[in-house]
This record gives sequence, C-alpha cells and structure tokens, in this order.
Amino acid sequence: MAATDTHHDAVEMPFDPNKIQAIYDEQRNLRLNDEDTQRYRHVTGGGFGVAQKHGNTESKFIRDGISAKYEVIIVGGGFGGLLSAIQLLKSGIQDFAIIEQGRDFGGTWYWNKYPGAQCDVESYIYLPLLEEVNYMPKEKYSYAPEIFRHAQTLGRHFGLYSKALFQTTVKSLHWSGSSHLWKVETDQSDHLSARWVVLCPGNQSTPRFPNIPGVESFQGASFHTSRWDYSYTKGEGDGKLLGLKGKRVGIIGTGASAVQVVPNVADYAQHLFVFQRTPSSISVRNNHPTSEPWALSLGYGWQRRRMDNFHAITTGIADPNEGDLVNDAWTTMLRKVAGGLSTKNSGSNGNPAQPDLQQMAQASQLADFEVMEGIRARVDRVVTKNSDTASALKPWYNLLCKRPCFHDGYLQTFNKENVTLVDTSGKGVEAVTSEGVVVRGQHIELDCIIYATGFAWQTEWTERTGIQIFGRDGLPITKKWAEGMSTFHGWGTHGFPNLILMTHAQSGLSVNYTHTIIEKAEHMAYIIESCRARGIQAVEPTGEAENAWVHECLRVAEPRNEFLRRCTPSYFNYEGQMSTKLLRSNFYSGSPNEYQRELTRWRENGELEGLILHY
Repeated sequence: MAATDTHHDAVEMPFDPNKIQAIYDEQRNLRLNDEDTQRYRHVTGGGFGVAQKHGNTESKFIRDGISAKYEVIIVGGGFGGLLSAIQLLKSGIQDFAIIEQGRDFGGTWYWNKYPGAQCDVESYIYLPLLEEVNYMPKEKYSYAPEIFRHAQTLGRHFGLYSKALFQTTVKSLHWSGSSHLWKVETDQSDHLSARWVVLCPGNQSTPRFPNIPGVESFQGASFHTSRWDYSYTKGEGDGKLLGLKGKRVGIIGTGASAVQVVPNVADYAQHLFVFQRTPSSISVRNNHPTSEPWALSLGYGWQRRRMDNFHAITTGIADPNEGDLVNDAWTTMLRKVAGGLSTKNSGSNGNPAQPDLQQMAQASQLADFEVMEGIRARVDRVVTKNSDTASALKPWYNLLCKRPCFHDGYLQTFNKENVTLVDTSGKGVEAVTSEGVVVRGQHIELDCIIYATGFAWQTEWTERTGIQIFGRDGLPITKKWAEGMSTFHGWGTHGFPNLILMTHAQSGLSVNYTHTIIEKAEHMAYIIESCRARGIQAVEPTGEAENAWVHECLRVAEPRNEFLRRCTPSYFNYEGQMSTKLLRSNFYSGSPNEYQRELTRWRENGELEGLILHY
C-alpha cells in the first residue's frame, strides 16, 4: 500500500525485515564511539562562557539577601514547580517559596524562545489545568509564546508570584538533623530554611554544548537554541530574522529543536548549512486552529479524559475499540507499535493472562518497521531537489530509539537553493575554527553558529542541576549515588529526609510529560500533608525499601535496555555507552500505568510503608 502524506504514514509488507535490521545495525555501528559520553559538556547556572557569544544569557541580578523559614521550598518554576505549588495550595499548605533562576515562571518555555519553538504533544493535553483557568489554546500544537503565557497565567491565577524568588540560583542544600530543616544556600546571600525541599529541575533545564575541538576559537556569533540571541538575528516578537540577511549560518544538530528552527533560519539566511550526525524521524504535524464549536462542545472533565485516553493509547493499554480523542501522529504510530506489546493481546494459547512474549515482540517489531518505512517513504516524496540529500535524511533505526519529530516544513526546507545538508556520516563536526567549521577535512566558512544540541537529560544529578546536596551527617548525594541513582519510588532517597525529587528517574514517564508531573505533584502533596496531619517531623525511605525499588526498576528495564542497546546512539541510550550506573538514572520501564498503580496502592495503604518516620 502506498503511503500518503498524512499522519497515518506506514508501508505494509512486502519489505525484508532482515535487510532493514541489517541497515539499522550498520548505521548504529557507524555512530558508535567509545568517547561519546564525553561528546557534550553541560552548562549550569546560566553561564555559557565563550562557547556562546552574544547569546541570550541572563545578566547577573543582585538583590539584598533574605532570611526566612518556610514549610516547603520548591526549586524550579516550570510546570513541575507550578503544579507542585498548586497541589500544596489545594492541600491547605501556603507556607512555601518557589526559587527560580529565570526572571519569570515557565521553565523550559521561559528559556526556549527560539523561532518556531512549539510543543510536540497536543496543547489540549500538554498545557495543564486548562479548565481551572478557563483557557483554550489557539492551536492544536501551541507555540512557545502561548505556552509561556499559560505558565504566567497559572502563576497569577493561583497567587504564586508573591511566593517566588526569581533570578535566584540554589547552590547547595544542607540537612540539619537537630532542627529537621534544610538549609538552602543561594547565589543571592539568602539565609533560607525549610522543612521540605521539592526539586523540580525539569528535563530541559541544562543546555549542552558539543565538545568539538576549537569551539571557543570561533570569532563570529554563536549561541544555543535555548538562549537565542535576538539582538543578533532580530525578529523577537514578529519572527522576521532580518539580522541573518547576507549571513552564512550553520546549525549543528538535527534533533527536535533544530527541526523547528531550521525552516525559520532558512527563510532569512544567505545560506544555511545544517550539520547532521543522525537524522530525526519526521512525521506530519497537521497543526490547525482550535475550532470554537468543538471547544464549546466539551463537557466537564474533558481535559483529564483526553489525557488519560492519549496515555492509554501511547502505552499500549487502550482497548482496541477505544476511540482516539487526540488522533495525531503520536497516537497513530504508537497504537500500531505498542499494540503488539500490549498484555491485552492473547498468547498462542488464546489466554490473555499468558501472552506469548516472543510473538508480541515480533509483532511490535514488524509494526515498527512498517511505520519507519512510511517515514522514510515520505522523505522521498518531499525532498525532491537532490536524491543524495533525501537519502541522508532517512532515519535508519526503530521509532523510539530517538524521540520522534513532527513538522510540515522541515523536510521541504532542503529543496531550497540556499540550504545545504552537511551529513557527517555519524561522526559529527570535526573542529571549529575562528572562521567556521571543519567536516570531513573540508572547511566551511560561517558568520554564525547555532548549537541545536539539546539538553543534559539522563546525566548525574549534581552535574545536571549544579546543586550540591548534603544529607544526614553531611553525606554528599554524589557519594550516596556514586554507583548510580538510588530512590524509593523515584521521589525520596535514604539519608536525605524531607527531600522530594520531581524527576523522571526511577519514576513513570509518559510521552506527555505534563501527565507525569501532575501525578507526581499529587503524590508529593499527599506525603507532606500526611506527615503534617500525623505530627511527623521528617521522613526518608528505609535502605531496604529503596534497594528493593532500585532492583525492581533494573529488573523491569531489561527488555527496554536490550532494545536500546541495538539503537543508534542518542541521549535515550547514553550515546550508546550504557552502564548499570547510567541505567539507574532511567525512568521506570515497567509502564507508567504500573508505576501509577504502585503509588496509588501505597497511598491507599495509608501506613507510609517503607519510610523511616521521625517525630
């Protein structure tokens, strides 16, 4: 069946699965490098040094230090921090502060203001609490300015601005066993303490730059997409990047940020060079304005129903007859691929309680081949200027080896005369000089380098956040986690009382990250509220409960880890350098639904089992 240019792209048999797998393995091996885990350097605290020249980094703001004691301090003002604060308010807890590096709420959407920045999950389920603030996004997939405004709306609606310390960076946390308080050190000479600290660093808070030789020698403009320099490009507010007129621009990276920014830069640059190590999979976006009649037809509770429906479909637990409320490329592709892994499917004996796991895996892999064949066929249909370019843009790996991308203009950009794809055959840019970059021995002169190189996501906690944490008896969390991250249910760690981690590590993770943090915020508020009601001063996991959870996370992760080992290098598999230590920073792989059932069971038990209680 010929694929059509819709989000239902897929190519059914005949194709040779063995041949496709051989190409996958070949392309993966091209990109393997023993030093790939050192391919990037991470930047915390807002400072980018000479790797970013003229970029939109925050100017240093100094205020008078504050002395205050709170019940709760929330670190981070993105959706994770906002939803945590809102859940505290709903639980009757008002004595808290939110500490945020930026000048406003928004987190990812405060920093990422590059042209074309957009959520890749439907805005009706990604933007939280739409019904509570009586707002409907303007489009199916919102752009960054609207998402940022929504974060501001949440801050105003729930009165959170008066509780925020903006332009403030947490440097360290020290637990005081005598007072059962966390001492919080900031870069503003504050004297802060709190009974509880909730850490909400987000998954896209720490930009990473490539460790390319000579990167600091470049004399032109350079900046990371998450710190876009509109003083150089112009166009803030109207998208007209007139500052790029007559400029030779290089974009390093072809992941999610690059896919969104490339078409916009191509419209204004004299010439755009896109440097690619590994192509992303690009499916149709099909964005469109929100229909007012449709919005008015929605009944009470529509957003949670829509979230749950999306979650069920993308995790493979939806009934085959259940309708698809979101009906986009995410649900179409993952329903096809994840459906083969669903335990709802019967085994060879017809007993749904005993599925044939090998048969399920084979069915899922064939479905994955079909979906990816459709994505590759779309490249041929769209990229018509140069067959070599089209070939280089085809992704040869399984769908979820990298996060899929969706765009209706990215591939088309490579038909433009002023755009050149520089495919590096998996090796990346060799060097940066004062006047450009070197790829395969060829020097390419540039006026501007834009780093679309993503974020530190699955890296060590202190490296990613820049926060030094010292628990009971001064134990550094870096020492505690020297062999890898260790938590109970992904939120607490033994030896660090009243510290709650709002992170994906050892936790359930949904394609829609908002769904994940809503559930974690509810759980966080339950823990704090329960302790207050029972007169408990501090809690921490027992070593036994923590070890059991880590063991369970590693056990259920093994099938996914085996899948990732055969993937092309990406941040999903630690650039192909997987180790037990790194894998302990991964999310709970059993399924988000199993994880949530475990948290629900734990709350309903009501005994705070697995915790040491300090009265």
